[in-house]
Amino acid sequence: MGFINWNGERDDSKARYEELKEYAQMVEDEERAKSFQEKIAVFATQICKTPEMIGLSREDTIKVLVAEFKELKDMYDIFVQSKDFSWEYDLWLPFRDLWVYTLSAVIFTSDDTVDSAKKEKIFNTFIKKILKLEGQISREEYVKNSNENAEYVAYMQQSFELSKHDSIYFWKWIGYLSKDIQVDNVAKDFADDFYTLLSRIIFFINVLLGSTDFGIRYVVNKDDIIKNIYNELKDCNNLNKITSHIVNPVYARKRNVDKAVEYKNIKNSKLKEWEEKNKTNYNKTSKVYEESDVRSETNRNETKHDSYDKIRLDKDYIKSLIEKRTLLDFAEVYNILVACKLPEEMTQICRMISEEINILQEAIEKFKDIYQVDLDQFYDYYMPESIALISTYVDYINARVDDKIISEAKTEVMDSSQQLLIAIVDMKNELYKFGSMELKARSKALESMMNQDGHVNPEYRINND
Repeated sequence: MGFINWNGERDDSKARYEELKEYAQMVEDEERAKSFQEKIAVFATQICKTPEMIGLSREDTIKVLVAEFKELKDMYDIFVQSKDFSWEYDLWLPFRDLWVYTLSAVIFTSDDTVDSAKKEKIFNTFIKKILKLEGQISREEYVKNSNENAEYVAYMQQSFELSKHDSIYFWKWIGYLSKDIQVDNVAKDFADDFYTLLSRIIFFINVLLGSTDFGIRYVVNKDDIIKNIYNELKDCNNLNKITSHIVNPVYARKRNVDKAVEYKNIKNSKLKEWEEKNKTNYNKTSKVYEESDVRSETNRNETKHDSYDKIRLDKDYIKSLIEKRTLLDFAEVYNILVACKLPEEMTQICRMISEEINILQEAIEKFKDIYQVDLDQFYDYYMPESIALISTYVDYINARVDDKIISEAKTEVMDSSQQLLIAIVDMKNELYKFGSMELKARSKALESMMNQDGHVNPEYRINND
């Protein structure tokens, strides 16, 4: 078998074979491209409901997506600015994580025949260049967090997974942020704009990846999902529950580490205020303690550790108090520690912790109707760990171990105790901030009612006669 050239002559050359093979491939590619264009047009029109995107160049498509995303960001910014409340985390993080999770779900849960490196490139391009989500993670970091942190996976799914038929906490969050804005259906408009943009992004992702499979569950089930989102927008009154679900655990952990470093390096203002308030007594006890240190050093030179008295600590009783998991029982533990023969500054901070715990308990009772405090971290880790460190320090004292070990243990105890004190004060302040918000709301409501009755300004009093 051979090939016939243009002159009607037999041509069996390899070059001729490659030429014909290349031509056949070109024809096949053209037919495949034509077939895909037909399929993607159907996908845009019937599935994504975005016929306006057909025929746009990539550059024009990106311009449309960027403009619509900016409008959505501007709406979210209005929501954030409309609320006068304090939240210790970044208010924009849920918005950014919404897109990280949703884009990841669209790109990486469909069509395994597409090269994974190509998918990652598309994902990172959207995150960093098209949507330009500042400070957001890469696909590699997202996968790492998902593989190593079950809490992170739960946070993402509970907050952002659109195909769920139960709670989607991001949309409860949107409902809360927008409920005081005096514009009809503003939250629903935000949801509709979000879904229109998402549908267009899904269309564009399929164009880029040469498929019609990516994100299909979101566009096929759009009506049901939108209906569920509308319901979530209305279920938005329990702020404490909402914010407890939309805190990114990786971000929170990093923030806590940063905060711990800050606490270690910077003297806390609350601690300083307390010391100034009790300066006379504190100076007296410090002087006594310094003199004791001098005597102890002299004694240690003569007979090592003879200066240390045994510290008696009823660990079983302390353990029973900890297991009760109440603030008052933890305050009692710190009162017990105050009564022990600990170094004076350690005794002082234990006393301060006990006092602040009692104040926090009073604040919780005062504001229990408007704010439910989650103290699990305090009960399960912060306070038990602080007490355990002090207990270990006591063991070192009683065992008369090396001075260097005791000194290092003392430093760790003081640092951790100061951090705990600060955390308790922060929790108390947070409660009073919410209390202040409630007070302002009641004040405005009263003022509004009085204004309607003409009691705010006599000149504007309504004449009902």
